Amino acid sequence: MFILSSTKQAIYNSDRIDRITLSKKDDAVLVMAGNETGTATTLGRYSTVAEAQAALLSLFTALGEHELFFEMPERRTPADDRVIHDGRVKRKGGS
Repeated sequence: MFILSSTKQAIYNSDRIDRITLSKKDDAVLVMAGNETGTATTLGRYSTVAEAQAALLSLFTALGEHELFFEMPERRTPADDRVIHDGRVKRKGGS
């Protein structure tokens, strides 16, 4: 089966993937794919654990039904991913 990532920028062959796991980060939950060489890649990025589990379950169902193609669902509840780290000092008042 070929898996299209949630960003629609990469296609992965499931025959070369050994494991698919969830990885919790501070701001998101990632659906990660890995192989025996230790290479890991992100299949999808989701805001909540429940959303990531639903995506993983739909992928599991597609694998079990031997489908040829699968598209990872997009994030349903987009969080504010872009945090601006501005190095300039914000000055308040003064002369």
